[in-house]
Amino acid sequence: QWLTANTTLYVNGGTGNDANDGKTSATAFKTMQGILNYISANIHVDKYRLTLSVAAGTYAPFGLTKYQGSTGYIYIQGAGTASTVFSATDVQDLMTSLQGAGRYDIADCGFVLNWNTDSASSRNVVRAVSGTIVNLRRCAFTCTENIENSRAFMCLRVDPYGQISIQETCTFTMNGNGTTSGIYVLDGNGGLIEINAPYSISGKGNCHATVMAGSVISRNPVSLPVVTGSFTGKRYIVSGLGTIYTRGGGSTFFPGTVDGSLATLGNYS
Repeated sequence: QWLTANTTLYVNGGTGNDANDGKTSATAFKTMQGILNYISANIHVDKYRLTLSVAAGTYAPFGLTKYQGSTGYIYIQGAGTASTVFSATDVQDLMTSLQGAGRYDIADCGFVLNWNTDSASSRNVVRAVSGTIVNLRRCAFTCTENIENSRAFMCLRVDPYGQISIQETCTFTMNGNGTTSGIYVLDGNGGLIEINAPYSISGKGNCHATVMAGSVISRNPVSLPVVTGSFTGKRYIVSGLGTIYTRGGGSTFFPGTVDGSLATLGNYS
């Protein structure tokens, strides 16, 4: 099916069914993965916006799929950050993407990830890999670290050639645990994170930004983040040709008690 106009499909975790067509709220899909798999197999977005209207409810982790199209994109519209919530405990990725998934805008959704059991793998709330652009609009993120972990806990993570942009005000609640582990509010591993809108961070523990492998975290001229809580430790870690541009935000742009560290041609300005 080729879209010929902007189109809306529906998801409802309470009343939906992944065997439905999603064309009305009465025939909604049940899961995010169900509707994304359907789009990938059946719809050519072409140059239009395909909105996924996600009803209030608590939803399972999902992966962004690659879809057919030219300049069109998928817009995931929630019912509010306290109403449409993607939540999980002890999963590696709450939301991730396939390589080359395309552009996704996500608006008015909440993301909650709890880490209760130590693991050899890191934990990621939103992760974008090569060929994927994720634009965040009015979203809320809650990361809770309930044990002293030996691996990293990352809220927004980009892998090589992935991109995440904060396009409209977002909030981050980072509940760190212990002194050696920490939560990376922004993590770049070869991709790009753009800060195009103000955001706020609250919570406690180690909470910082990190970039490596040529990644860039870039702030455009928007208001400084609002930070509340009791954060400790380094504010940032930059290595491996990574770069953080705060555009005048200074060394205290990210939460923490001491300036960050630079290594292997890392740059912070």
